[in-house]
Parts: sequence; C-alpha cells; structure tokens
Amino acid sequence: MSEEKKLVEGLYPKEGRVDFVKCQLSIKKDQFTNWYKKKLENKDDEWINIDVLVSKQGKWYCAENNFKPKANPGTQENNEPQEDIPF
Repeated sequence: MSEEKKLVEGLYPKEGRVDFVKCQLSIKKDQFTNWYKKKLENKDDEWINIDVLVSKQGKWYCAENNFKPKANPGTQENNEPQEDIPF
C-alpha cells in the first residue's frame, strides 16, 4: 500500500456535530466540478469511489479509492455448459 493517495479536490469532510450525523461534507463547487470533469474523461470506470479518512493529525479528508481486485487465474468465469456433467 505504498500508493500515494489522490485527494478529491473541492470535497471537504468534517465530523458530525451530533451522534446521529457521522460526517458532514462541504463542496467547493468550482474545484469539485473541475476535478469531476477530469474523472468523466476516463470512460473505463463506471464508478468513482471516495473514502473519508482521518490524518494522523486528526484532520478529515477525502481520497479516491481506486482498488481493483486482482483476477484469480485459477477461477475463470465460463458461461459455456460443461459436457462432462454426470446427470
């Protein structure tokens, strides 16, 4: 996990002030819009995943979550019917 975190520009979280509000998000529209337009250029990904994190100093921030599970070469999806089924 030595990958550098990519911050989400214009999205600012902070801890909720009451116990039933987990997180408050503030959006600086011009910054977030510019960041989002860049993300729309990538047609490969259907989703944008964002994590709300807390730094070692206690400051909340948002970072992209680009995790993609590695394909297991031993398990390949094959939708073709198998002919050696005993029933």
